[in-house]
Amino acid sequence: MAITRNNPNTIWLGGDRTVVGDIAVVAALVPGALVQRDYVTGVVRWKAAAADIDGPPAVLLEQAYVNQGYATAYGVGDLADVAVLHKGATAWMFVASGATIEHGDLLGSGGTDGQLKLGATKALFTALERVVGPYAAGTRIRVEAL
Repeated sequence: MAITRNNPNTIWLGGDRTVVGDIAVVAALVPGALVQRDYVTGVVRWKAAAADIDGPPAVLLEQAYVNQGYATAYGVGDLADVAVLHKGATAWMFVASGATIEHGDLLGSGGTDGQLKLGATKALFTALERVVGPYAAGTRIRVEAL
């Protein structure tokens, strides 16, 4: 008998993390996106990660303190809860649409949309489940920080 894997309905799944909650977002972003700090004209904000970032694996969390779920986007200027994941921490994050991802595949930043992709120059995560492509944009999978 097969075991059905249900969506966890939360972004951070386990492991050590550092939560940063005093920086706003520069654009509307959905929890589960890979983010990086952006410094423009003296202001630090979170933005969707660019391609092949060499920074820490930071994921946008849901707005639990205002009773919002994992699918509710942050608005421009909202203070964001971001988890900087330590090695071995797990999260439910977006992957770029495309080919099949196998358990154990290395994933990195997929570009300016905060999604993860196969074949990135700098691996930040490893896949913890298999996703058969082609799959739709907006697909999340369980990943582990490297």
